[in-house]
Amino acid sequence: MSSKYIKVQNSKSNSMKCPKCSEKLLHVDIEMFNQCPYCDYNFPENNEFEDFILQPIVEEWTKIMTKNSDFSKKDRINL
Repeated sequence: MSSKYIKVQNSKSNSMKCPKCSEKLLHVDIEMFNQCPYCDYNFPENNEFEDFILQPIVEEWTKIMTKNSDFSKKDRINL
């Protein structure tokens, strides 16, 4: 599917605009159901939409791994 169906404001954005009703949507609005809570628009599955949904999960995982990286380096055993 073309990205013309979904307008993510930018790659680091917390929100996107519904292509049907133009309502501003947050991750929590659509993470469980690929549907606009305001107009029931069904979002097509595509890479841009998937990236939008996964972005906060990946960012949180990256923070955790970065924070724990110093600890894990100290605990490694050299064989």
